[in-house]
Amino acid sequence: MLRAATLALARQHVKGTARFLLAPLAPGTVGRADDLAMTLAAAGHRVERLDAAALRDRIPLLATPNVDAEDRTYLVVFGVDAASATLAAADPVTFRSGHDDLRALLRLGPGHGVHLLGWWRGLRRLGEDLGGTQHRDDVACLVALNVPGNDLGLHLGVHDLSYTPRAGRALLVDRHEQRTSLIVPFVDDPDEQE
Repeated sequence: MLRAATLALARQHVKGTARFLLAPLAPGTVGRADDLAMTLAAAGHRVERLDAAALRDRIPLLATPNVDAEDRTYLVVFGVDAASATLAAADPVTFRSGHDDLRALLRLGPGHGVHLLGWWRGLRRLGEDLGGTQHRDDVACLVALNVPGNDLGLHLGVHDLSYTPRAGRALLVDRHEQRTSLIVPFVDDPDEQE
């Protein structure tokens, strides 16, 4: 899903006008990120790889409006929650944690062309990283895979959400359009369900 979303965004940009920062943090995601990086580079886009420490350093810079406004920047993180310990540490000068900066990026980044595409390995981890329900509106779009409808409804603050997860299906929640849609994600390899 994350790869498909990233490639769909890349196709919307003229060669060289988008920058992709890829952070394969969850185990088993390095190969996927390598493949994605090669595909993006072949399409003429700038690609950079980040580890958890580099992600922590880059997030506050991406959250500020001084990023090059002519280009779109997409931060693509495979397993954001794998950086939770690194993001939890406070900067000794500003006393801000990486989670504070992540929340600022979600809230302010889109206004100056910086977007986060992230994958969390659980709804609880997503909620913890984003600071609970007070920041849930900072996520404009969410695709839920294998998340019980009741849990998802509580996270979103939607009490009448009727959704039952099934293999090969996902729920797209578009907060701007205030709609939910059942989608059938494309899978390269039918034996590979993630």
